[in-house]
Amino acid sequence: MSQLEVRKASRIFRGTWDEVLTHSEDIPKTSEVEVRVFESNLIQESDPTILLLASWIASAPTTPEAIREAEEDLLEFKRSMNLPRKETGARLHYPEAE
Repeated sequence: MSQLEVRKASRIFRGTWDEVLTHSEDIPKTSEVEVRVFESNLIQESDPTILLLASWIASAPTTPEAIREAEEDLLEFKRSMNLPRKETGARLHYPEAE
């Protein structure tokens, strides 16, 4: 025999404990509340991925001229990637570059 599942109206509040508690007035005092705690995975500074990202960030252009040059290089790359597809009539990977 199957059971009928009664759906109750629910609302989800996500965030830190303090952020969730700011909505306490929106929750009727007689409501049933479910709290789920998600442990954050602490990322080690020695993680190779973090070290790689940090090196990329450190070498990123910061002056307006260098940023403009990097954006021009990216646009040239996108146009070069589009060229063979454009010649064959295929869908372009980067239509915004045209």
